[in-house]
Amino acid sequence: MLLNAASARAQGVIVPGECRRCPPISLPRPLPLPRALPIKSIKVDAKIAGQVATTHVEQVFRNDTDATLEGTYFFPIPETASITEFAIWDGDRRLVGEVRSREEARRIYDEIVRRQRDPGLLEYAGKNLFQASIFPIPPRSDKKLELTYTQVLKAETATVSYRYPLGTGQNLASIGTVSGRVEIEGREPLRNIYSPSHQIEVARGNSGSERMTRVSFESTSGREPQDFQLFYTLSKDDFGLTLLTHREPGKQGYFLLMLSPKDNLTEAEYAAKDVVF
Repeated sequence: MLLNAASARAQGVIVPGECRRCPPISLPRPLPLPRALPIKSIKVDAKIAGQVATTHVEQVFRNDTDATLEGTYFFPIPETASITEFAIWDGDRRLVGEVRSREEARRIYDEIVRRQRDPGLLEYAGKNLFQASIFPIPPRSDKKLELTYTQVLKAETATVSYRYPLGTGQNLASIGTVSGRVEIEGREPLRNIYSPSHQIEVARGNSGSERMTRVSFESTSGREPQDFQLFYTLSKDDFGLTLLTHREPGKQGYFLLMLSPKDNLTEAEYAAKDVVF
């Protein structure tokens, strides 16, 4: 369920808790729990048609403790997005997750923040949050979740931007392998496909159409990853032109200007020219 707020820029996490549904066991001392379960892997598969993006994410979490845990899953949803599917894997079984009502989701989140007083969790406050209960999380095992959401992408001067949140804030949870694939189908030819955050591979569709392309990326760094950002321009012109600007308050700004010709220029269309800045 969604919690109304501003746009989200953080990764989904599972906040663990002691299992209240399990048979009681005697322990010499309280079980130490991680702030959030480590994320073993993330796979992102997005399809963009026009300016409508459907993102399917598969996350694998790891319970390294010796106890069965319950957890609360939080995923900050991008602005204008809506959840279309959510599933939890229990071994080989794919199950529908337990989704709380809006009011109960807010109450549970506030209770966890008050109990843990965690600055990383506080970064999730005031965002559009999808929340679900995760049970059971067996000891020394993985827990796989799937989430699909749809959103309308923003476009400025024919340049469309797509972002997938990968940070967790304050290093709340370690993240292992991250891989992603984005398939784009435009109503006009695609130009200037660019990511300022990741090294990407760009492959045109099998038919060589300028309106279809596939972008992929992969990261194995254990450091806090950057959000994945992707820009592309829609243009029927011989050359696509993209201008990206950035300026922080009190500092000098900078810009990035990209020119991209169409793929099927003939030799007769090439001409000597001067470019002046």
